[in-house]
Amino acid sequence: MLGRGNGTASPAEYQQITFRTGFMGNARFTPDGSVVYSATWDGGENQLYLARLDESGSRELGLKDAELLGISKSGELAIRLNTIGYGGYARRARSPGFR
Repeated sequence: MLGRGNGTASPAEYQQITFRTGFMGNARFTPDGSVVYSATWDGGENQLYLARLDESGSRELGLKDAELLGISKSGELAIRLNTIGYGGYARRARSPGFR
């Protein structure tokens, strides 16, 4: 009986949330359906943005040099500040005295 469903899935719908040039990192949906993502635009520093699906564009969340790790069911953000990238997927948080 597995795989014998008679329903058809509707095609996915896509909505562009930004038109800026740069690098987009992790993105997660919030409980209300908005999108939080980390990005580096136009050579600036990495920070977090919020894109609401009922609005055009995104707004800064005011968390600079932050990388999004996850969002809980209650909407709390898990982030890493002062991330150092080593290439590929290797990353860690910068020590307070590290430069």
